[in-house]
Amino acid sequence: MDGQRTTKRRGLGQAMGLSLLLLVCLVNLFLLCLRYPDVRLDVQAGSVLTEDVVYPFSTTDAFRTDELRQAARDRLEPVYRLDEDIVAGQAAALDSWFVQYDLFLKEMVLRWEESAQEYTGGYLYNQTAWNALIREPELQSKLNEYGLGDALDSVMAYSLLNTYLPRSSLHAAGSVPDTEPLKTAVKEVVLSGMNAGVRESELESARSRAREQMKQTSLPAVSKTELAGNLIDRFFIASAVVDQVETEKARTAAANEVAPVAVRKGDILFRQGTVLSQKDIVHLVSLNMLRSESNRSAYGSFLLYLLPIYLVYGLYLLLFEGDTARSPGVMGRLSLLLVLNLAVCWAFTLFESRIAPILLGPLMIAATHKKRTALGASVLVAVTGSLLLPETGITSGETFAFLVGTLISGVVAVSILTVDDKRTTFVPAAIIAGGVGGLIPAVPKLLMGEGLLVSVTAFGLIFVGVIIALVLAIGLTAIWERLFDLPSPTRLNELLSLDHPLQRRLMSNAPGTYHHCQMTALLAESGAQAIGADALLAKAAAAVHDVGKLRSPRNFAENQANGVNPHDEMLPAESARIIIAHVADGDAILQRYKVPAAVRAIVREHHGTTMTAYFYVKAKKMDPDVREADFRYPGPRPGSKESAIVMLADSCEAAVRSLGGPSPEQVRDMVHRVIRGKMEDGQLIHCDLTLSELNQVEESFLQTFAGILHDRITYPKEGA
Repeated sequence: MDGQRTTKRRGLGQAMGLSLLLLVCLVNLFLLCLRYPDVRLDVQAGSVLTEDVVYPFSTTDAFRTDELRQAARDRLEPVYRLDEDIVAGQAAALDSWFVQYDLFLKEMVLRWEESAQEYTGGYLYNQTAWNALIREPELQSKLNEYGLGDALDSVMAYSLLNTYLPRSSLHAAGSVPDTEPLKTAVKEVVLSGMNAGVRESELESARSRAREQMKQTSLPAVSKTELAGNLIDRFFIASAVVDQVETEKARTAAANEVAPVAVRKGDILFRQGTVLSQKDIVHLVSLNMLRSESNRSAYGSFLLYLLPIYLVYGLYLLLFEGDTARSPGVMGRLSLLLVLNLAVCWAFTLFESRIAPILLGPLMIAATHKKRTALGASVLVAVTGSLLLPETGITSGETFAFLVGTLISGVVAVSILTVDDKRTTFVPAAIIAGGVGGLIPAVPKLLMGEGLLVSVTAFGLIFVGVIIALVLAIGLTAIWERLFDLPSPTRLNELLSLDHPLQRRLMSNAPGTYHHCQMTALLAESGAQAIGADALLAKAAAAVHDVGKLRSPRNFAENQANGVNPHDEMLPAESARIIIAHVADGDAILQRYKVPAAVRAIVREHHGTTMTAYFYVKAKKMDPDVREADFRYPGPRPGSKESAIVMLADSCEAAVRSLGGPSPEQVRDMVHRVIRGKMEDGQLIHCDLTLSELNQVEESFLQTFAGILHDRITYPKEGA
């Protein structure tokens, strides 16, 4: 029946713990909805706005930025480069043309010589008669045959023939006029002009300049004007082509010079009365401000994002922090810390969200709960709470960078945090975590060329947020511990400090009890560590478990000297009452010193309902009818693993000390008998310790005793 009740109690505790996490999830959802209200519009192209449309959050307007960058690209002229292949091709074409031209002239010379023999009467000698020697259709055919027709027609050919081939110029049969000067001059003006890189739009003006250059030569007019002009028109072409790679680089650079269009939350996007165009609709879509069937409820999207994360955290607690997950009180305090963290971060969104203390919750959880609980919480607040913070919207790259930076900061801070009685490790943990987390958004901005100032600002925002979380955590943790009377590591370490007033009183007024408490604390700590219980809580409780003996130290054997025992003069019942009273007296003293309730509970339970056997036996001899209940502690029995371990450590330390100088076998036998006696007396039925865990505790006690009771060498007497 006890097992069934325990299982039922655990199941109920787990259900309540998960329910509390779901409440935190709903609070998170509510704050997200406040942070990002649904401002999407149910409009279409042609709709007339009945009110101003404003930006729902500070952001970079990607649509307008793209417009400006595209305009910058369009304004930039293409980048041209000289195509040397075109120049070389035209040079070869000119050479080929002049080869054909020379062949044509050579044929014309032969035609002249043949005709001159037929007309010896002097007709050809006195005048040029090319029109009589070769008719225009035949001449044009010859020009086309040699491929000259595109630059040289029959009219110009007659002029050239009459200029270069009169009878008087033929000094030798078969001689051909020299065309090299013309060729050289034409190639020079054409190729030099093309080598300058001429675009298509500049071609006519470049050809005009080439013609003017030809006019300055000493060639015959018909060559340097008519023929050369035709050759320039034929062979002088555009030599500059668009360099696609360099053009794209230049246009990209021009676009990148356009600064992103930054807008602030509340800036007007469209004014009342605007008739929305299709372009405006696309603009709204880019900002996720247009309602559609597929995105009807943003709040539902938030819930679908948050719910799995909180459920995973709940599962994490069940798997790795079962005691926490099964305790409604602990889960309640943990949930309140998560809500506090969310509320503080949301409050910062009202003035400057980028420095919100997102790590406040994990730092406080690390100080008041277990480190593994805080590690899970650091991940939880990073992926949920950090969505509240950036001004640029929930889906922006800045939000992602902030989330990752916060996540790493939280894990680093909790991992290196060691909570002591002065909270001194909070400072280096926060500084290191802030520095590491700040690099996450800063380094990419620096690598992308956004400038040192932008990168330093990104680093500083996270770093400052962590420092603010540090300051708040140090102050609020102390209040939190007192408010809920928590056995935090800080308060427990303070209780263990030799400077604590209780420790000083025990050392000065009850040194034997002080030594017994210290030995018991060592045993309790090792026993708790062996089974994964709260070792610090067990150690602190054991260190003050007999503080009630301060009321009358000499009534307890460890503080008696010279063999004087006040109980020799008392009745057994009175002695039992004094001994039993030290538990209640200890609780009263601990209350005056504001010791955590969890420690006081262990002190009240460290004797359970055990019997003061020595005085009971003594009384039984005097009165066989004596009541056993009068010689038992009032309890309660240990209700936690830590409380049971302190009970066993207390009894084992006293029993082993009573043996004098025991052997390891005697110690092992005594420890085993003490633990078995507590089990048989029913003292461990409420503490959830399994037999396997009891065996582990027993072994840890034996190892600790081996260290305490190790053999010492015997020094020889002086002068021996």
